[in-house]
Amino acid sequence: MLQRTMACALTALLGLSLSARAQDEKPKAEPTVDRIEALNAASTLVHLGREKKAPEMLLAAARVIGLTDLNKVDTKDAKLESATSDSDALAEAKGLITEAEGLAQGKDKEAVKALGAMILDQISEVKRGALGGPRSITGRVDAKYDKTDTYFIDFKGKAVAAISVANLSNRGDIDLYVYSLDNKLIKRDFRKNASAYVSFLPASNTRVRVVVRAYAGATPLLYRLTTN
Repeated sequence: MLQRTMACALTALLGLSLSARAQDEKPKAEPTVDRIEALNAASTLVHLGREKKAPEMLLAAARVIGLTDLNKVDTKDAKLESATSDSDALAEAKGLITEAEGLAQGKDKEAVKALGAMILDQISEVKRGALGGPRSITGRVDAKYDKTDTYFIDFKGKAVAAISVANLSNRGDIDLYVYSLDNKLIKRDFRKNASAYVSFLPASNTRVRVVVRAYAGATPLLYRLTTN
């Protein structure tokens, strides 16, 4: 039964990869909230894939992450309270493919390896560093010591603003809070989830204060913050 489920999942993912190849070669549209939600879903797939030891979930997440253009957060838009480094989506996707291949067992090994190679070929062809697109940065927070990171980010008025914080450590609980510059709470996500996501609609061009907080998890939690 497990092998049959694996085969069905891999077949479906393979079909998705092939059907999307032509679309990936077309000029990319302007960024939308859909991209942020896709990255959020990819984060969930990573956690589930590791928990259930399901390589097909890691491969699906690798494809989503690898095909999403992520530009660096401009230091003019984000003032950090702790040291951070720029996210490398391609390296992250490659790591997930390698991890998926390591999880595969028995007759599934060859199928996972073949699909991993196909996805790697796809994501390696994506042109990166184009203007526009989601911005992303990685950071670390610790529920015991450095509990929060703070960012100041500008958003356009009358357009949906979306912020996603993907917990890359596969443990702990990260919360997300968004405040106006006069300290009024705009939106928050303090659910008992590993990652966090919020969206809101600014009435005009505005700068907000974004706080990433480690609610639980004594060891440093690595995260990726992404905006549209």
